[in-house]
Amino acid sequence: MIKKLFRWFMTGSLMLILILVAFPFLIRMDHYKSELESQLSQLIGRPITIGTLELQMLPLPYLSARGANIWSGRDQAGELYIRKMSITPDMSQILFAGNISIRDIQLDGLAVNQQLLQGLIRQLQQGREAPIDAAVSVEHLSARQVTVRMDNGKLMGPYRFNIIFTPEYRIHHLSVQRMDRSLRIQLQRSGTAYETLVEAHDWTLPLKPALHFQQLKASGQLTGTGLQLPRLQLSAYDGTLHGKAAITWRQHWQIEGQVQASAIRMSPLIRLFHGRGFSGRFGGKLKVLLRADQAKALLSHPLITGDFTIDAGIIYRDGAKQPLLVFQQLTGNGILNRSGLVTRNTILHAYNGIIQGDTRTRWRPDWSFQGALKARDIEVEKLLAGFQQQHTLAGNFSGQAKVRLAARTFAGLFAKPAIDGHFDLRHGIVYKADLKKASISLSRQDIVGGQTNFRQLSADALINDGRVSLRHIQLKSTILQARGQMTIDQQKQLMGGLEVSLRNTATLVSVPLRIRGSTSTPHLRPTTGALIGGIIGTTVLGPGVGTALGVMITNKVGRLLDTVAGTEAHTAAMK
Repeated sequence: MIKKLFRWFMTGSLMLILILVAFPFLIRMDHYKSELESQLSQLIGRPITIGTLELQMLPLPYLSARGANIWSGRDQAGELYIRKMSITPDMSQILFAGNISIRDIQLDGLAVNQQLLQGLIRQLQQGREAPIDAAVSVEHLSARQVTVRMDNGKLMGPYRFNIIFTPEYRIHHLSVQRMDRSLRIQLQRSGTAYETLVEAHDWTLPLKPALHFQQLKASGQLTGTGLQLPRLQLSAYDGTLHGKAAITWRQHWQIEGQVQASAIRMSPLIRLFHGRGFSGRFGGKLKVLLRADQAKALLSHPLITGDFTIDAGIIYRDGAKQPLLVFQQLTGNGILNRSGLVTRNTILHAYNGIIQGDTRTRWRPDWSFQGALKARDIEVEKLLAGFQQQHTLAGNFSGQAKVRLAARTFAGLFAKPAIDGHFDLRHGIVYKADLKKASISLSRQDIVGGQTNFRQLSADALINDGRVSLRHIQLKSTILQARGQMTIDQQKQLMGGLEVSLRNTATLVSVPLRIRGSTSTPHLRPTTGALIGGIIGTTVLGPGVGTALGVMITNKVGRLLDTVAGTEAHTAAMK
């Protein structure tokens, strides 16, 4: 008996398997393919065609389709291609309830272009949902090996996604993930909103500029008006950022957020925005507003306000490795927009001193900088090292100035500065100029080289179009005092004069010096009148007192002649 039952069971099972295998070949699928195309087209609101359609019976009955295409509609651009698709119907609903219900759709090898995605985004912006009056319903949809072709030809992906629908054909659960697991987005329906989670690691934003994140985690709610992210954390460019953000897209794209940034490396970020020549670590407490008609343009229209700090900053010359300016810290309150940056209460700690003031920087259409600055206790030799090949001055620098810079590029900003101000140096050195030696020399040869130590050096400075004017120069040291003026032309050539008062046996002797040469090789010597007076005094009364007396008499006679000449010129002009 048992053998007969086993033989009957095996025979019946074999017959069932043969029927299931042979059944697809007994049914013509052409009619069903066109019906399925029509129903799916109504479901998604776009025309769809299927290359081949086959019925499979094992392990459960399902339809296997290959080469499915979604085409552009009259008002809907963009296309989509599916290499392979399997559709598993709910046979109980079809057989007993008469409803065309699809339990599961699986897609393998889905390729879509940017235009179709933009059409879906516009549909969301305008508040339209996909048609739901089709005679077919879907419970679950999943896909793998999904790629997106951007308008610029760049291929994004591959991704996988998984969607569970409600009976009303709304999304109940959605998850999107890159195949390499570097990005995961998850939506879970909660009432009329969706609980949202975004996680990424070692991931690059698929927009320009292509920001890269080591870690990103954001959570919040997606509603009909936008995405609220009250919890936002990311690690990028060796720094961190946390805060909150809100994203809306009804009328236009907008991102509004409040963030706290710490120790973010600036040089790779600046390169993303086509800049170079600057490095440092950025931190700050900021309010961010990004607004644009298209998502890809959001980073091109920033409005960022708040307090900021840049640590360990370096500015380089264009194409040069040597730093132009190095600072320990820059702090301030800033307003950044598409065209420029305005800062208030700006304090720069550099070269053991402080520079502070308000600034305005622009980079559209060209670069420019304006600032009203005050400096205190700056080591001027280190400050000038980035601008000059040779040492010219040393000392503790203080002063104030109005500064204007302009150039087509950032690196060219410092080529021809415009500066109008006053400076004061304490306890320093004037290199390549020995004022004492030049003052006591009776030779007609120029004095070149040496140096002058001073307790104080001050002047009014005017720099414009590559020309430097130093007015009201005053220098004081233990052995001399000097006053005068000097200019430096665009070729670095010097022209000017100083009246040097040299202490000699408790008496100040004034010697007028002529200044010529270049900034790299200054030439000093007494004026012709001072030389003649010094030679005569030395000849008559001997060196020392005679030299000083001769120079003094010559100076007084020279001034008297200048006064007479000026009076005669004035009288002639009156006539």
